[in-house]
Amino acid sequence: MVLGNLAKRHKAKAKYLVNRHRSVIETMTFNGEEVLIVYPLTFMNLSGVAVNAVRAALDVEIKDILVVCDDIHVTPGKVRIRPGGAAGGQNGLKSIEEHLGTKEYPRMRIGIGKPTGGIMAATADMACDAIEHWLAGDLTATMAKFNGLSVLPEAGE
Repeated sequence: MVLGNLAKRHKAKAKYLVNRHRSVIETMTFNGEEVLIVYPLTFMNLSGVAVNAVRAALDVEIKDILVVCDDIHVTPGKVRIRPGGAAGGQNGLKSIEEHLGTKEYPRMRIGIGKPTGGIMAATADMACDAIEHWLAGDLTATMAKFNGLSVLPEAGE
């Protein structure tokens, strides 16, 4: 949902459909730079196979990869961005860690808890905003701006 929304915002074009990278890859332009949106076609538990295949084939530095995934342990309506860390029981992140050979790659976890449609759509929009902020600046500034934000109204409002 998030990457699809981002692709629509920036009129992304299909670059590769099913390929040796085991992914669908779209390209978009952001601030004059080409950005790849990669949708792994592997099972989630094998996401690292696809991510590393694209990284190696296109000579992408790990710091320039932002992994976006849902997380039932993050409050619905929130996103959490980190420069690296543990997989937290998420098997897709474990696979990426294994195939990249490091825990230190940028990731965005999108809170889903027990999702509802309206919350998920608003959270996806906020996640797209955060991705655009990361593309325009740096990870630390993006973390400072978006970590802790929520699309849900605060209690008592």
